Amino acid sequence: MRQVLVFVGGLIVGMAVAYMIWAIPPQRHADNQFLLSALDQAYIGVQLQKGRGALVEPWIRRTLPDYVEAIGRNPAMRGNPIAADTLWMIRAYYDQGRHVPPASIQTILHTAPEAPPEGSRRLLEAMDRAAELLAAQEKVTISFSESAVTNETESSDP
Repeated sequence: MRQVLVFVGGLIVGMAVAYMIWAIPPQRHADNQFLLSALDQAYIGVQLQKGRGALVEPWIRRTLPDYVEAIGRNPAMRGNPIAADTLWMIRAYYDQGRHVPPASIQTILHTAPEAPPEGSRRLLEAMDRAAELLAAQEKVTISFSESAVTNETESSDP
């Protein structure tokens, strides 16, 4: 009986150690990525509020090639399904802004799909609807999980 208890105890301790080694670091990495994304969005928002919008676009244009090159160099990142969305969005940035991408990233960008991937298409539709509603001075809530925009008009009448 003692051997069974020691064996079961060893299994439980082993599972706890394995969880701490393999599950916790990826969760921290995902949390870090989310927080960095939020930080980036907030920084851009602050710069726009300060009237520095003219500085933001050139800064983005200078940094995008680094992102594309990093995706191109990293096979694991390149195989990630989100890479197609990312590359398509960066390619759309260059196409819609009528900017010529640097030669160093043109080959990588040409691997992006011609049409927007489903995730990008839904996100863009939600963002476009939100922008239209915001322009009409309405309160907007965006749900990216459903890619739906709900319109909650704030009434000024008491």
